[in-house]
Amino acid sequence: MAKTKKKKNVISYKKRMNLNIGVIIFGITFIYIIINILVFFSRDKITFYEVTEGHTSTGNEETYTGIALRDEVVSYADSSGYINYYVREGNRVSRNSTLYSIDETGAVTKMLAEAAEESSQLSKEDIKALQSDLLEFSSTYNAMDFDRVYDFKYDLDSRILELINSNSLNSINKMLSESGQEGTYTIKHAETTGIVVYSVDNFEQKKPEEIKKSDFDPETYEKAMFSSNTLVEADAPIYKTISDETWSILIPLSNADILNYADTTSVNVKFVKDNLETTAEFKMVFNEAEEGFGQLTFHNYMVRYATLRFIDVQIDTNEVSGLKVPKSAITEKDFYIIPEEYGSTGGDQNEDSIGFYRQSFLEDGTESITYIEPTIYEKKDGFYYVDMDTFAKGDILIKNDSTERCAINATQKLMGVYNINNGYTVFRQVNILAETNDYYIVESSTPYGLLEYDHIVLDSDDVSENQIIFQ
Repeated sequence: MAKTKKKKNVISYKKRMNLNIGVIIFGITFIYIIINILVFFSRDKITFYEVTEGHTSTGNEETYTGIALRDEVVSYADSSGYINYYVREGNRVSRNSTLYSIDETGAVTKMLAEAAEESSQLSKEDIKALQSDLLEFSSTYNAMDFDRVYDFKYDLDSRILELINSNSLNSINKMLSESGQEGTYTIKHAETTGIVVYSVDNFEQKKPEEIKKSDFDPETYEKAMFSSNTLVEADAPIYKTISDETWSILIPLSNADILNYADTTSVNVKFVKDNLETTAEFKMVFNEAEEGFGQLTFHNYMVRYATLRFIDVQIDTNEVSGLKVPKSAITEKDFYIIPEEYGSTGGDQNEDSIGFYRQSFLEDGTESITYIEPTIYEKKDGFYYVDMDTFAKGDILIKNDSTERCAINATQKLMGVYNINNGYTVFRQVNILAETNDYYIVESSTPYGLLEYDHIVLDSDDVSENQIIFQ
């Protein structure tokens, strides 16, 4: 019997695809790289700038003519007669030291004149002092101020006569005693200790707030000068004493100066007369007419300029330090301004934060009060500057513990830059202190301001706020 061949049932299956996970990841990565390359070459490039420290001077080298104000006490003659001084103007006198004499008949004045003709010898110290005066005048002389020559001649004549009188005083006293004329001649002593000046000009008792800009007009300035061998009336001013080393110079300020010096507390000063440089305390004062002046206060050098009322000074600007920011990076942003009295402290999260109570109404007409703590970028002139995204125009705010309300409407601009530390543009406010040709020097470490090494957009016109930046 023949064997039959068994048939085998063969089932064929489709071959399963084997996916390689490595190939997939590589493909996705490759596509991602290609897309980024295309995006990189197709998008506009945003250039950033890294903030660094910088410094400069404000460049204000304008010369001002100021009025010197001191603690000046005027003394008056208690009788009529011819006056003779025995202390050089600008020298310091002590209380009760011999200062001047009053000669009722003129006999002493005649004797002093005769003594000067007979013996006009000055000591080496006296001659040296006069030479110093001549040298100082010649070094500062300007042909445009020729009137100063006559004032200097008058001053020099008076000083020489005072020196001669002082040297002749002892012999004159002896002659008067011998002739029996002591009763007509009185020697006077200094009433207080200080620097003696032989002139008055009605500025002696003026306060800084009483100065007017018209006082700086040289055409209206009047000064009475006193010298030996002149006749004085009783109760007439004859000299003044300056006892306090602290003094000040008042300079007139323009509107631009008032803005520039708003936060200034000290300045470097150079005296044009002799190029002396020093530092002065600075503050602004205003008179009743709201004219502005800068008051420069000094605690030394008073004796150096004791005889001068008008003094030329140059304000040397302090070196300004801060953060260096390109001018192209500066932009402006609008903020709502809210009166300071509507701010409240003591929110749920931070007791020191500032917030506001906003009034709103529910659908059923019920009043709702919400406490909101916005980002406050600045506080000045009695207002808070808040981001406009926090409130809507017309929102009503309620003053704390009061029924007073105000609507949010007014806006003001603040200057700032776009910070991109986090990959998108964030407005950061800046306070400009000074500038150069291409850069501003801005205040550092201000609230919502800049820090050193921050990255900012170089050209603020290329971006907008909250824009994502691909670096």
